[in-house]
Amino acid sequence: MGTKCKFKNGKQVFSSDAQMLSGGTISTNQQIVSSTTETVLVSETIYGNTFDATTMGFRVTLAGEISANAGSDITLTLRYGTTDILALATVTLAAEDDKQFKYECLGRIHTTGATGKIVASSRIDIEQGTPLMFAADTAAAGVTANLTADGSLNVTGHWDASNANSDIIAMIGFIEFFN
Repeated sequence: MGTKCKFKNGKQVFSSDAQMLSGGTISTNQQIVSSTTETVLVSETIYGNTFDATTMGFRVTLAGEISANAGSDITLTLRYGTTDILALATVTLAAEDDKQFKYECLGRIHTTGATGKIVASSRIDIEQGTPLMFAADTAAAGVTANLTADGSLNVTGHWDASNANSDIIAMIGFIEFFN
């Protein structure tokens, strides 16, 4: 079975034929040090009307190191354009230095168009003294987003309070699209 590809603005348009397409990647470490300012960790531009089928899925993966001041929280937000799809917040991290973390989000385009729906679920695993796992999802109803407009699928992060001992470094990160 051959894969049918269409192109728009030099980008492949995702069709309903089975395929795996790579999206954005981290080419240099992305770091949030002691900042309550939202910072983009990984992003991929999506042209309007790119999603042909409601079977389109995506996976966002980030991995790296996290250090935290005792009681610090970090929030990672998945967004399409200006629409928040979901926010995953940690709860009271222990004081730790340079511990491994992995963030993964799986999502699916539920409906397309100006009132398209995106459903997603994410989790972060942190290998600190006692390993931690935090998770969030959009629920079955999903989130409404204008999929006819150009936008970007991205993950941003920020700390709940500025503290010199709190930072996160995303060393590996990518966005994959598939159907």
